[in-house]
Amino acid sequence: MIPPVDSSRLAAVFKAYDVRGLTPEELDEPMARSLGAAFANFTNADAVVVGRDMRTSGERLLAAFSEGVVSQGIDVRDVGLASTDLVYFASGYLQAPAVMLTASHLLPLRAVSSKSTCLTNLWNTFSRSSMLVR
Repeated sequence: MIPPVDSSRLAAVFKAYDVRGLTPEELDEPMARSLGAAFANFTNADAVVVGRDMRTSGERLLAAFSEGVVSQGIDVRDVGLASTDLVYFASGYLQAPAVMLTASHLLPLRAVSSKSTCLTNLWNTFSRSSMLVR
C-alpha cells in the first residue's frame, strides 16, 4: 500500500496544468510514487507511457512514479530519455495516457539557483480525456 501524501504538500505542487515543485524539497520519490498510483487510478488505462529529460533527479522520480503505476496493476511503457514531442507521439501511437518528467522553466524567485521538476500529463486524444469525466 502506498501511503497518502499530506494535502498541504500536494497543494504546494499542483498547478493549473501540471505538477511542479522543487526537487527534493517539494517533489520527492514518495510523492512521485503516490502520484503514479493516483494517475493510474484516474486514467483507468491498461498502460501508461512515461518519459523523462536528462536531469539527474529524473531517473529516481520516474522510477518511483512507475512503481506507483505498477502497484495499481497498470503496465508502464517507459520510453526513457525523451523529448516531450516523443512522449506525445508515443501516447498517440500506443493509445495510452502519458506523463513526461521534465524541468520547469517557470522557477519561483526563491528557486533561481535550485532545481525544479515538472510532471506533465499528456493526453493522446480529447475523446480519451472526456471519457474520464463521465
